Amino acid sequence: MKEDRAAVELMLRSALPIDDIDQLMMIPRNSKGPGEVVTLVWVDIQDRPDLASLAHRHGDESGYFLATWFYVDPPRRNMIVGLRVDMRAPTTGVFHLAFKVERYLKELEDLADSGHLWIVPGPPPAHLTGTREVSAQELIAIGGRGISLELEPDLLAELRGQLTTWKQQR
Repeated sequence: MKEDRAAVELMLRSALPIDDIDQLMMIPRNSKGPGEVVTLVWVDIQDRPDLASLAHRHGDESGYFLATWFYVDPPRRNMIVGLRVDMRAPTTGVFHLAFKVERYLKELEDLADSGHLWIVPGPPPAHLTGTREVSAQELIAIGGRGISLELEPDLLAELRGQLTTWKQQR
């Protein structure tokens, strides 16, 4: 997304602070395949009470949202990849995420491959750190507080291109 510098700076300043990023491997029962990776982003929403109940209001309904990327200092080493999410249905709201590429390269590459993003109020509970198997009940308890998004193929291709350019410049 090409934005003027002032708009990008505003989105960056208003981005939800990221507490942590995890990855979930969703392996269907009786599957011998690798499964799908879901990028789980734990965000600090204490300054955004309007988002605190967004997942609750969103419920189990499928929704409609518009997502666009924004970039700060591409393709420099300190590049930041931002995501603007404009929820349209069944709830409304706008929020931004900002990822430091140098810190979250693997997670961004996995997101560019899978397109599955799960945004959950953080910080992550201590018992969920490290690699472990979680039950469906635990997963529902976590996910019930968050919003699951599946990004469109053109957004994923754009992200892959930006990450490839960033790696080549290093």
